[in-house]
Amino acid sequence: MSDPHGRTRYPRLIVANSTPPPRPTFYSRLTELLRQEFAAGITVGSGALLAVLWSFVSPTTYQSVLHGSFEINLLTRADLGSVYEATINGLMVIFFFVVGLELSREIRTGVLQDRRHAALPVVAAIGGMVASAAVFELIGRLFSNGQIERGWGVPMATDIAFTLGALALVGRRVPNGLRVFLLTLAIADDVFAVVVLALVSHHHAAPAWLGVAALILVPVAWPGKRYPPVIYVVVLVLVWLCFVAAHVEPALCGAVVGICVPFGDSPTGDKLEHAIVPWSNGFVLPLFALGACGVVWDTLSTDTSVVELIGAVIVARIAGKALGITGATALGRRLGLALPSDVTMPMVAASSILCAIGFTVPLLFAGSVFGYGSVASSSITVGLLIASVLAALLGVVLLRRAIDRAPLDSL
Repeated sequence: MSDPHGRTRYPRLIVANSTPPPRPTFYSRLTELLRQEFAAGITVGSGALLAVLWSFVSPTTYQSVLHGSFEINLLTRADLGSVYEATINGLMVIFFFVVGLELSREIRTGVLQDRRHAALPVVAAIGGMVASAAVFELIGRLFSNGQIERGWGVPMATDIAFTLGALALVGRRVPNGLRVFLLTLAIADDVFAVVVLALVSHHHAAPAWLGVAALILVPVAWPGKRYPPVIYVVVLVLVWLCFVAAHVEPALCGAVVGICVPFGDSPTGDKLEHAIVPWSNGFVLPLFALGACGVVWDTLSTDTSVVELIGAVIVARIAGKALGITGATALGRRLGLALPSDVTMPMVAASSILCAIGFTVPLLFAGSVFGYGSVASSSITVGLLIASVLAALLGVVLLRRAIDRAPLDSL
């Protein structure tokens, strides 16, 4: 084809949507990284390490920044009078909302749909909690240490983030069944621990406000009801206000509301998880660790009671979790409950030690019972840090050996 001047004309090639896709921004890459399972373990660990170093190098600035009072009456009345209080009584609701979302997803679309798969890890979780508390209580009675006896609930809880993060250190050979088993165990453990924390809180609950919270929850908890994500956020805020007014551990409301969020045939749960998990892992948890893991070094000494308390935390966390989870799993199997086909009892025994890693709920319990800055609270912090390091090293080594020695047909 040519034009009137004899020049050859070629048809124009039109390419639709030829613009290259936009490159991921730093923010999008960061939020995607923070959604990974190992992210929470890294951010909490970093916050804890910074807290220990900061409180040692400059205890005055650490106390003034994180535990200094805002001197605002409204915030003080709501137990939000400092950065630390605002974190544990306000922001930590976001973390437990994520825990509730995980539990809701597993109930509606995951392993908890089949009660046969859910029963054994739940039994194992209860065994680990009871044994840890019992070992702690027993040590307190043996040494006639009243502080250990009062803090029986401190070593009970397992941290989801740290347990799954430690599994990543084992390598890619970790059976999927073991990961699901530990995920279910850790979720059940966290939920039960928060419930226990709420029940033993030193505050006197106001039942009227709990009734108001129940009325707010009814519409979103009603079977088959679906609402936009923003409705669940509004409900979370309203229920949190009711829990604060009722003098009930505010963190519990996050798990309660999270369980009400639908998954599966509704995208609501996925949208909320996608939006909230980066904030929980990247901001809330490290800020909590920064405020909770600082040690008031002046209160520590080589006093017998301090050494006993630190030792009791280490023994109860590692030995209690190992004996309780392994023993309860073995008992459950005798009663007819089944492990996943790719999981062996040596794997369960090894991974039970990994469940001793972490300090999120244990520190919440210690702060509620003893108060931040006390000798007992600082001693428990040191004990939890030591126990976490020992459990990570021992658990990873033993789990690798258990996987290497497992029959090939189980992998």
